[in-house]
Amino acid sequence: MALLERNNGKVLFIDNHVAAKLQEMLLKVTRELGHLVTYEEFKQYSELPKPNQYAYYFGSFGNAARRVWKRVKREIAQQEDKSMTDENKTIEDILRAGESAAIPEPPSRKQEIEELMIDFYKSHGHFPTQAECNSPELELPSYTTLSKYLGPKSQWDAILPDELKAAIPESIPKPTSEPTAKPPQADTTTRVDVKEVVAPELHSEPTGAKVEIKITLPDRKEPILISLSI
Repeated sequence: MALLERNNGKVLFIDNHVAAKLQEMLLKVTRELGHLVTYEEFKQYSELPKPNQYAYYFGSFGNAARRVWKRVKREIAQQEDKSMTDENKTIEDILRAGESAAIPEPPSRKQEIEELMIDFYKSHGHFPTQAECNSPELELPSYTTLSKYLGPKSQWDAILPDELKAAIPESIPKPTSEPTAKPPQADTTTRVDVKEVVAPELHSEPTGAKVEIKITLPDRKEPILISLSI
């Protein structure tokens, strides 16, 4: 408890703990709003004490609000000074403090193209074709530019991360065994067999000869027989 004498001669018994609690709640609202809190603004917070309670401990709500606002203004000024100091650091200051690593180097054109191709592969499942490079909707570099930085398309798989490489199907191996012999084809040639048949001698002198011709065609099962007498 503390004694507080007002200008009108009245002496009040002030509970420092309660006064500190009221000031802390007003400080929280002031930080939230970022300016000097008015009586009407503080009344909107129904979960906080009534503004007129500050009159007993601080003489008036305005006195309490101004006291808290001075504290908040100092905090804001300190934060702004620190921010300005960080922004005004020269390159020499950064290097002297060993913070040169904080300035990242811009990515090279090759790195940009590699990242672009990896993103395209993730979304499409393949590298862009020449037709896709020419499509204005995809906004890709030209096929010539890709070949310049990535080499032939057969080498583009090398830029993919391991998890994407594992998903690429292996190429089908070529057969190592000897080729299977072709099945025998049907005979499409036409054969002609000629057979001479000698007629039996019925008399002392021969009477003639007989010739049989057998023609085998590929589209017929039975041969064709032709007999000729000579």
